[in-house]
Amino acid sequence: MRERTGLDRGPEALQQAMALLRARFIDLLAQLSEAKWERPSRCAAWSVHDVARHVRDCALTHTALLAHRPPPLGKAPFDPRSSPFEWLRHSAGTPTTQTMDDQGALGLTGTAGYPTIGMLAGLTGGAFPNRLRP
Repeated sequence: MRERTGLDRGPEALQQAMALLRARFIDLLAQLSEAKWERPSRCAAWSVHDVARHVRDCALTHTALLAHRPPPLGKAPFDPRSSPFEWLRHSAGTPTTQTMDDQGALGLTGTAGYPTIGMLAGLTGGAFPNRLRP
């Protein structure tokens, strides 16, 4: 993966990179005490737990859409000004243990369990679509 040219080693490299990124995120969250989960984050008005839930919600939505399944949080068009807050309202009260379990499940299935990156490569004869490059 290169900043200017995008994916240059096939879709498997992206799957591996995403799996590593998710594993590192889960490891980081696992180190948090209950008090640290409730601390403010760098995102205005969001706790650390809110950010973790948002990351989970985005991953659930993206993997569902790429697998041609309905998104778990509804079909309303995404509005960056309101949708993240609506998603957080949907998962309000979720215990940190559930957020961690969800992140762990996505770490295991979100890369290999869904035909996401492989599907994109298959649609283009094995080449990753140029329109998806940075």
